[in-house]
Amino acid sequence: MTSNTPSSKKRKQYHEAGLSYVGPKDKDFVAAILAPLGVVFSYSPSAKIKPNAIFSSQSLPFHSRVIIRKTDDELQEIIEEFMEYRARGYDEHTLSTICNDSILLRDRFIYAPVFGEDRNITTSVRRDKWKPHKEGPHVPMGRYAYDFDIEPDATYAVSIKMFDIKHRRELNLKECHPWLAESAAVCPYLTIEYKCTEKTGKSSDARSQNAAASVLWLHQRKQIRQALDLALADLRHYSISFVDSHYTISEARFQDDLYHIHNLVQGDLTAMGDLKVYIEWSNAIHAWGLGANASSFKTDIVNLLEGERNQQPFPTPCSTHSPAVAPLQKSDAVQHERENSEEGRSEKEMNSKAKSL
Repeated sequence: MTSNTPSSKKRKQYHEAGLSYVGPKDKDFVAAILAPLGVVFSYSPSAKIKPNAIFSSQSLPFHSRVIIRKTDDELQEIIEEFMEYRARGYDEHTLSTICNDSILLRDRFIYAPVFGEDRNITTSVRRDKWKPHKEGPHVPMGRYAYDFDIEPDATYAVSIKMFDIKHRRELNLKECHPWLAESAAVCPYLTIEYKCTEKTGKSSDARSQNAAASVLWLHQRKQIRQALDLALADLRHYSISFVDSHYTISEARFQDDLYHIHNLVQGDLTAMGDLKVYIEWSNAIHAWGLGANASSFKTDIVNLLEGERNQQPFPTPCSTHSPAVAPLQKSDAVQHERENSEEGRSEKEMNSKAKSL
């Protein structure tokens, strides 16, 4: 997460405003930024908690298409890769490569006529080293500042293709851009960080970076629910940190005006039992992210769009630092954009003069 060590220019700007910029890699980040925002940590994972205790019956009809499946022989090969990595003290890039090739999902496609389109569509979108430029909650007044300028090693979100064509076009209009995580996806549900101890990577840094991402996306989700005057129930985000061969899977929830971050399970990818536990949890998180989570988000967004269509005031979410803009579809949205451009206005003026003559 390179943006967590801000440039001297950024630090200077905050200093001139009488504030100290504190990022996730700074030792005071939890006390100076997260605690005042109402972030509460629970580091010790529950004893042998199972995914079905968290995700009871929240699977997809097609969830078998997106899960990780490995034979025992394939699992043994993964274990050997991580053992070799640990023995040689490789760098973070090598760690991410091993994870990408063996235990992480890539973008997933399904044949889904149930979506109203008789073709293969994307269900999840993964972005690596992505800077979303979204605004997080404002840090309470004090000496410290943080702008949530995150850059996670990997982020999983729900593909915009889960919406029908009509709603996709509406989402691509400028006034709806804040609801998009990025041009092809909405509602990020899983964040991943890598750390290599050989290169001074710290588990505390990974924990703070994942916490910052979780708070950001929970805040964005909360903005949408509040715009609809809906209860802030069951708002979650998941994260995984890999520190060499060790992993920690965490859950963040917004509840009672607090961000609760709880470690669900920890393990070592060089142990067969722990590797199987990781895969079980990873599958469950993706099934939830693309199932119950995606369905809830879709319902909220469709309600927002329908409200605008019925000429109700369109609720404005938290503004963004630099909105992630999506290309407009070749539809009425393009005509709308043209008519409101300088060129379009000039064309209107010329037509009006021609008619007066």
